[in-house]
Amino acid sequence: MIHYEDATTRHARIIAGSMRPSDVAEVWDGWGLEPFEAIRVAITGSFYARTMFCGMEPLAIFGLAPLSIMGGASRVWVFGTSAIDRHGFAFARASRKALDDLLTRASVITNLIDTGDVRAGRWLDWLGARYVSQPLSKEGRVFAQFVLAAPVQESQACQQG
Repeated sequence: MIHYEDATTRHARIIAGSMRPSDVAEVWDGWGLEPFEAIRVAITGSFYARTMFCGMEPLAIFGLAPLSIMGGASRVWVFGTSAIDRHGFAFARASRKALDDLLTRASVITNLIDTGDVRAGRWLDWLGARYVSQPLSKEGRVFAQFVLAAPVQESQACQQG
């Protein structure tokens, strides 16, 4: 059973200690920090942060940080554990629901993804991500910017007359 709790530093410690080695290396290269410190910084800088559990097992910690004052854009961040591998379908279904919730808080969310992380790329593609900038290299990894946006309602769309 998937449930969510407000993210805490205790959760950050658990998540950081349960990450796959490849994700730990990616956090170091992308953030320049150890996983616990990167998660703590992410939580502290966010206006919304939750931890996703499957039963008592944490799957991921995620949140939104302000990106701009205008336009409803936010920086999304996610740190997952190796438990995602054991609960892949539950995580995928819960991710859709979590994305819907995030997009009620920010109409556009964005961040960078390591292009070598094929699993994360497939997950973002499945969630409907679009890539908007030229990839950039950092610490020997190539990162691309992705964007996820709330669907435009017909009443919100520009109408030409």
